[in-house]
Amino acid sequence: MLIMHRVNNQRGDTIVEVLVAVAIVGLILVSSYGISSQSTRRVIDTQEHSKALQLVQAQVEQLRSHAGIDTASYQCFSVGGGGSPGSGAACQTATTPQYTIKIEPPNAAGVYWVHADWESILGSAARVSVYYRL
Repeated sequence: MLIMHRVNNQRGDTIVEVLVAVAIVGLILVSSYGISSQSTRRVIDTQEHSKALQLVQAQVEQLRSHAGIDTASYQCFSVGGGGSPGSGAACQTATTPQYTIKIEPPNAAGVYWVHADWESILGSAARVSVYYRL
């Protein structure tokens, strides 16, 4: 009679090995998400700065075309369009984030400072400033 011996050489992964592999994959995924999220916020912050610069440049163009502004009565040219001098709500955008535009009175050299302020996506106040001399 022939006796056959079955050798049990099957070897599988232990639960500890599986848990370590899952933990490593989890760490990689969490760090990738954090990097991606931070990168997205930086891109949005850059877009916000670009929009603020466009708004400020439009104010400078209005200063140029109107040969200045009476800063005792007005803070900006209407942001919504039209190019008329305005104050208060006329100096704020209806977008998110909300940009507030302010033109400072000219100094002795005739230099105006134009500022755009807003609450950045990074959670801090942000400002873009440009000067213009008539």
